[in-house]
Amino acid sequence: MGGLNSLVLLATGFKAYRLLMVYLNLRAATPAWQGAFVGLVVLMLALIAGGYLVARLVN
Repeated sequence: MGGLNSLVLLATGFKAYRLLMVYLNLRAATPAWQGAFVGLVVLMLALIAGGYLVARLVN
């Protein structure tokens, strides 16, 4: 079951990346802008996940 969950997360991440590239027209941006934007999105998700995990550990 762990392999299937990983595959679902990988597919979701790929689709989210493609959505960002098409919807926000990041495919026309330079690679630096693309990397910076994707990096900020990943950082934001990491902060949200970290807050969630801290809240679960405290309670």
